[in-house]
Amino acid sequence: MVKSQRLNPKQLSVWQVTSGQTVNEAWCNAMNAKLEFDAKCNYGATHVTRAINGFAATTYDVLRDFSPMVEIVRDLGAPFGGMAVGTLCCLFAIAKNRVRIEEELHPMLKDIHDRLPAMNMYQHIYNDEHELDHLLQSAVVDAYASFMDYCVAATEFYTQGSLYRVFQSLTSQSMLSLKAEDVKRAVVRVRVCCEDLLGKNVNAIKDQLKDLQTDNIDLQNENDLKTLHHIGSLLGIRAFSTEAHDQQLEKHRSDVVAEFWPRTWHGDQEREKHLSQVLDDAEYQGWIQSHDSGLFIISGENYISGATNCWASLIALNLINKSMGCKHDSSPISVYYLLGHHENDETQFHVISSIIYQLLLQYRNALQDKTQLDELLATLARYQTLSPVEGSHKQNLLQSAALRAIRMLPGGRDIWILVDRVDKCCDELPHSSPGGRRSRKAARTLLRALSSLVKPEGPTVKILAVVNRADWRVEEEADDFEVDGRVLVKRFVQD
Repeated sequence: MVKSQRLNPKQLSVWQVTSGQTVNEAWCNAMNAKLEFDAKCNYGATHVTRAINGFAATTYDVLRDFSPMVEIVRDLGAPFGGMAVGTLCCLFAIAKNRVRIEEELHPMLKDIHDRLPAMNMYQHIYNDEHELDHLLQSAVVDAYASFMDYCVAATEFYTQGSLYRVFQSLTSQSMLSLKAEDVKRAVVRVRVCCEDLLGKNVNAIKDQLKDLQTDNIDLQNENDLKTLHHIGSLLGIRAFSTEAHDQQLEKHRSDVVAEFWPRTWHGDQEREKHLSQVLDDAEYQGWIQSHDSGLFIISGENYISGATNCWASLIALNLINKSMGCKHDSSPISVYYLLGHHENDETQFHVISSIIYQLLLQYRNALQDKTQLDELLATLARYQTLSPVEGSHKQNLLQSAALRAIRMLPGGRDIWILVDRVDKCCDELPHSSPGGRRSRKAARTLLRALSSLVKPEGPTVKILAVVNRADWRVEEEADDFEVDGRVLVKRFVQD
């Protein structure tokens, strides 16, 4: 490949270079020799040093960026892989004996180097059996071969006599420049293949990332559900079915409509008339349109004596259906509790516990706030240990847990809580009242607990409570529930 008779022993020794350390030694020897040579033939140390430094920087960059390609070719088993470093170093060692090498070889090497796009990434970019991977391997081998051809051509050029070099310089396009153009084209082809393969790999990584995100969401949902079940056990909620809960709502609505309004045109007109006196009421409209938290208590009076249900319950039931029908991101978070539809007597603890559970069930992401979750669990753990005789302390802890659950929910969304037939709330401990009527102590406690959830700060909480006036004339005790103007009690009569 190289005419050995034109090379001295020191030049021939670089063909045996096989490691980075010996490459550096050979390179330093070449640079020192060239510096000594130019110092003898030129005047001006600054000029000589600048020329040597420029040439050294270029050749070092080429070696550094080209070395990964050599490793790739060696891994592919190319027959000339073992001679790669030696070929390059031989070219640079010969250059130390040529006075004008920096004017001729330096610009050409730099032009080639500008087209070497980070060769070290190629070792990591093709690692598959895809067609593009094999195409890139082929392009890398071609680039390697063309660069070696260029190095050999340059070596032969500078080992020829001066007359041969003069003749070559007079031609319009020398063999050396043609070889350099081949290198440029080969390196550009590698870059194009790399971009295609990189796009393929990026798409594969994108798909893997989507799968990981899906798996992560599934795991997070599973963990949130376990946490919610633990909270339910602390609240005394053994099982909660959203489907059964909604079915209970529809059945109750049908029962109320059937009891008060016949399924006739006249019955429909009467129903709209009765409901409009609430829906068009100025105070009710002010409460429902306000951006502030508030509790509105409807005291509904039936015209049917001894009716099982309360006609005003339909206001709450319709509002539940309306709020649950909103599915956009800013729609309110709605929960409800219908007293009188469970097997056991329902206390204020059942109602507030169900409200807490439903709020967290609708927005389980709130359970991912570990700080708030730990505080909530600690409060509920203390609540669970208290006995019925410690009712006041239990109520305070449960209200605290409810407020924390509300604060854990996302900002920007209102919270609607609807409680029907507060008058049916029972005390946890048996409590008698004159005439054998049900005590109103538990119902009063429940309304006070609900009023404690409407705070001026934090999320907007709207609570609608319905009381059957035949069982409790709650409007006569309105002052007991007043909290800074955030609680309204109003009587509506079905006439």
